[in-house]
Order: sequence, then C-alpha cells, then structure tokens
Amino acid sequence: MKTTTNEHVRATIPSALKIRFAVQKSIFRAKITVKGTQARININTDIGTAVWIPRHQEFTGEGSDSLNQTIRDTTTYLVDKYKEMWTAGVVTAEMLKTAYEANFCESDEGLSKREKLLRLKERLLNDFETSVQRKPMRAQDKVSAFERMIAEVNEKLELMKTIDEIDKEVFNNRVLVRKRRNRPSEIFNRVVRHRITIRFQVPESRKNKSGYCSIQCRVSVNGVPATAFSTGLRARPETWDNKLQVVLGDEQTTQKLISIRDGLDSVYQEFRRRGRIPEPEEVIAHYFDHELEYNKKWTVEALCDAKIKDLHRRGRTSRTIMKYRHIYTMFREAVPIILVEDVKPAHIREFHEHLKIVKKYTQDYCNKCVCAVFGLFELAVANGAITHNPGKGLRLDWERKVNLTCLSDDELKALKTTEWSLRLQRVVDGFLFMCYTGLHIADYQKLNNNNVRNYQGQKFIEYRRQKNDQPAIVPIGKEAQALIDKYGSVDDLPRISSQKQNDYLKVIAERIGTDKHLTNKVARKTFTDMSINQRGMSFEAVASMLGHASTDFVKVYGRVRENRIFAEWRG
Repeated sequence: MKTTTNEHVRATIPSALKIRFAVQKSIFRAKITVKGTQARININTDIGTAVWIPRHQEFTGEGSDSLNQTIRDTTTYLVDKYKEMWTAGVVTAEMLKTAYEANFCESDEGLSKREKLLRLKERLLNDFETSVQRKPMRAQDKVSAFERMIAEVNEKLELMKTIDEIDKEVFNNRVLVRKRRNRPSEIFNRVVRHRITIRFQVPESRKNKSGYCSIQCRVSVNGVPATAFSTGLRARPETWDNKLQVVLGDEQTTQKLISIRDGLDSVYQEFRRRGRIPEPEEVIAHYFDHELEYNKKWTVEALCDAKIKDLHRRGRTSRTIMKYRHIYTMFREAVPIILVEDVKPAHIREFHEHLKIVKKYTQDYCNKCVCAVFGLFELAVANGAITHNPGKGLRLDWERKVNLTCLSDDELKALKTTEWSLRLQRVVDGFLFMCYTGLHIADYQKLNNNNVRNYQGQKFIEYRRQKNDQPAIVPIGKEAQALIDKYGSVDDLPRISSQKQNDYLKVIAERIGTDKHLTNKVARKTFTDMSINQRGMSFEAVASMLGHASTDFVKVYGRVRENRIFAEWRG
C-alpha cells in the first residue's frame, strides 16, 4: 500500500482554502484562510524534541512520524469539512475552527480552575489577534470589551476566584446625567425700556487750519455707546448748537445730519421689529452696508463647518483638524441645539458633564474639549451671530496629570528576546525603532532614505514634524541601525496604521507580562526617558531631537529620575 505524504494531502486542498501550520512557544497551531477570513487552531499534541521545518511544513527527528500524521489527519478533516459546508452554503474560517474544536479539542472537564483560566486567556488573545488581523478594531466598545475580559481573567488568576464573580460596577455607572435643556427663563414683573440714542458732536480739538471741525456721530443702545464715527460733514465750532443738534446758518448740513439720524433709527427699529436688540456697532454696520442680514441666525452645524474652514485657512494639519471635528461632533451629540443663539452656559456645563460621566474621559481632556468649543463660539461672536460667548466665565479645574509611562530596560529586553509570529515581530520591530529614535508614529510612517544624513561619520535622521512643521535631528544609534540593516533600508522598515499597531500592542503587552498600557506614544516617551536619564542629555538637546519648539513640552514626555540625580551628585 502506498504511503500518504504531506504533499499528497496538500494536493487535495481546494484553491479557496489555505492551511498553514506553525510552532510558537512549543504550541502547534494551524492557520486557516477561507476567502479573506482567517482563524487559528491550537492542535493538542506534544511536540517533544521534534524539529519543525516551516518551509516544508513537516517535522523531523524523534517522534516526527506521528506528528506528520497529525498534520495529514488535520488537513484531511478540514478539507472534508470545507467541502461538506461548501455544498450547504457559505464557508468561513471561523466555521471550520468551530467544527474542528468540537471534534478534536480537549474538554475543560477535569482541569483545575487555574488551567481553565489559562486556557481561556490564551483563547482570548488568539481571538483578538485574529480579529485585529482582519481589520483594525476601531470600535471603542470592542477594544474595551477585550481589555475588560483580559482584566477579569488576570484578576481571577491572581486571586483564584470563581468564574461566576463578575464585577457589577459597570451597571452602576450607566446612569446618564442630563439636565433639562431649554429651561424657561424666569419672568420678571418689570418692563425694560429699550432705546437708542444718536448724538452729534463737534470736537474743537480737531479744528483744521480753515477753522472747520469734523462732525462726529456717537450711537448708544440702552446706555452702551459705540466708538464715534465721522459723518463726512464739517462745521465751525461757533456755528454748532449742541443742544438743538443743528448747524446755525447751514440748513443743507443740518438736513444731512437729520437724514443720518433717521437712517440709524430706522435700522434700530428694523432690528426691534425682528425681535432683536442690536449692539450699537451692529446698527452702524447695517447703516453703511444695507446688504447685511438682520437675522444672522447660524446653526451649530454651520458654525462647526465654518470653524473647520478657518482651521484649514490657518494651515492646521489634517490630524489636528480631525481632532477638532471629533470634538464638535461630540458637542452636537451631547447638546442637540439647532441655533447658535440658543446655546446657553448651562449647555456648555452639560457638555463637560457628558464627557466626564458618560464618556469617562479625564478631567484635563474634558477641559480641552470645552476650550475647543469656547473657540468655536468666539468665531460666532466675531461674525456677529451672537453677542456673548456662552462659555465665557466657566471655571475649569485642571488636574495637570502627566502620563510618563515608558518601558524599562527589562521590558525592552523582553520585546527583543521573545519569539514572535512574523506579523507581531514586524510590529515589535517598528515599535522598537520608535523607542530608539523618538519618532512620532505619523513621522515614522513617512520616513524614507532621504531623511538619513551623515555628519563626521555619524548617521542621523533629519526631518520636519508633521504636527507643527518643526525641524528635528535624531542620531541613529546601534540598536536603530541594527533594525535598518535587518530590513535593508529605512524605506523597508515595517509600517502599519496607527490604530492597528495600537491594537497589536495590547496583545504584545499581555504576552511580555507588563501591566503598562502600550501605545505608539510610549515609544516616544521611552526614548525621552533614555535620553535624559541614561545618556544625561540636556532638555534643549532632547527638545531638538523630539521636534519641540520649547523645553516645556519635553516635561510631558519625561522627567529626571533617581539614576540621573545620583550620577550628577557623584560627578
């Protein structure tokens, strides 16, 4: 009877189904790909001392025969199951994984609580890595759900609690704190008389050589005056009757003054007819420009669009504009007011409470969002849509908490020495390169060979920050150069999107056993910490390497630690 080999089995695999085997940390796995969908299966078998050859997809050495037979059996089962499901309808990699685990995976029966939790944790990490591989997990609730599940498993492993103990604090915080909107204002039993005052004056201090003075006009609304403007008419001080507001002996000039006064009064009365009490500057502006609208009622949506256009005109980066757009979207969701003039100070406070209680953002970030909204309504004031900024006078309490999370030498060593899959290894290498150069993720993604310079035999990276267009110069150390040599050039360094990299870093942090929340920014803070405390560099030099305009920004990324203090003390 002819022996069945791995090549014979692989020859029967349909073109839409791809099966690849791998060994990671003594765990034998199968990666299934079906028309864009992917899944991973842990094959329960003891590898022993057998050697895995990835290129040939087979084992050699002691015990390799039984292991290779397991590969053939697994492949045959998956192919048969694929054909069976294909005849019935749609097939995905997850469906094949579920079918395999139902038939071959070991049951949790007979395992201790700790073994069950370890198996659950490994399963969660694999599922999360697979989902990130398909597409970035942009939904915050999905990422939060993963972090919550991992945190629960870690807590139970530490305290050895039962699976049924679930923290119910989540349900206690789901109460939305919302104040009543559009609260009717208190009605006072008194009548307020609105009036406009138009007075002409002839300042003798501005008399010209001919003895004439320019006639000025001052407009006041409810006692609030505007800056006097010139009428374009002239008169001698001795002919001006301030009480009667006429030029004695000059009927033509007097009639022009009466016409100006009537025109200003008609503008004011038009505002009152439309239900508005204008500012004196508005009355003057509408008198000279008849095309101005009396009811300049902006919607909040239109105001947000105008602010975004203003940011574009001022040359802000696309990333900055995206942040402002996100803040304005949150404001419109929390405060569903249509017209700008209807937004009250209570709505600004309500927006702050929404960010703090519902969104659970930090105090300082909530304050930054409110400041962005304050600038939004400053634009409305400048354009005459409203007369007073509703955010003016709101007191904000700042915590000024600075997150200086950075990696220690042991954690960096763990990243370099741990065996990773090919995909995670590329993520780790990109993260380490940013740790050794201090690059922001946006600048790292645009880095190329043209940014590499040479000064007296020392290679360095010269570039301009995408965020603020500040120049930055970073020497290339031996660790960074080793990564460049590994991939051949700077152009070939591994790069993925910022969101996807952050998702992978959650898995990486869990597998190296750190409680720190790894993000792309941690790499930049790690570089700052090493430059200040290990290399003993000045804050000015670190600011130049980070691309900061001031050393004040360096304090957000790092601080002087004990080793630097004692080193300088001994020196």
